Amino acid sequence: MDITGRKLFVKALMEEGVDTIFAYPGGMVTDIVDELYRQDAIEVVLPRHEQALVHEAEGYARATGKPGICLVTSGPGATNTITAIADAHYDSIPLIVFTGQVPLDLIGNDAFQEVDIVGMTRSITKYGVTVRDRKDLGRIIKMAFTIATTGKPGPVLIDIPKNIQTQLGSPEYPSHVQIRGYKPNETVHIGQLKKAYKLLKQAKRPLILAGGGIRLEGQRSGGYHDHGKGNHGGRPSALCGKLRYARQVRGQQGGQRVRRALFHRHQVQRPHYRGSE
Repeated sequence: MDITGRKLFVKALMEEGVDTIFAYPGGMVTDIVDELYRQDAIEVVLPRHEQALVHEAEGYARATGKPGICLVTSGPGATNTITAIADAHYDSIPLIVFTGQVPLDLIGNDAFQEVDIVGMTRSITKYGVTVRDRKDLGRIIKMAFTIATTGKPGPVLIDIPKNIQTQLGSPEYPSHVQIRGYKPNETVHIGQLKKAYKLLKQAKRPLILAGGGIRLEGQRSGGYHDHGKGNHGGRPSALCGKLRYARQVRGQQGGQRVRRALFHRHQVQRPHYRGSE
């Protein structure tokens, strides 16, 4: 039995395990918002501005390791998200931003609140597309989740015209999708890893400056741990012992934390000079 695009949209979110969506109503997404209102599995968070909406979704993604899901209307609703999307892009935060759009037959005709949001955000998203056929809706949403959360995470933007939301089509949502040309490298470069290990092993007081990706990867994989004891029957390895003061530093206070780690924690010993006899 065929269902509307808006019903498939909500079904896709449920299939992906989405429990929270950050949404701001508007003319081109009223059908989707109505469908979200008819269910209880997904919590709808209503912000006061679209830019804040995407920043909230960023915080959700950072805290949970899941992609942040956003829904805004066309025109100013979509353009208000650009700053926050750029922030997510440069911080590698997995986001999926769904924007409403005018019906397909009005695109390119200077319709009310019509903007090319896909073109505007092309340089700050991993993937962006306007859905132009109802039969492609399920596949494109699946692609969005796959691209946003695999490889180097980042934001994805899916533009859904209003007539696609109301058209009838297949209720099937794919369990997996093959994306031509998208093969993220998730393996470790052994040569670089050995080089880093050698440098750390030789250093007297190694200090690791770890970026935010360490924390994000820890959230995605179930948490990162203090490996101070290594995997040697409970005995600390020589390298892990050296790294016991290594700290994750980031943000504006990073410089101060580095100085504390170098001078206060390590208590650098100054040479003692004896007078001539």
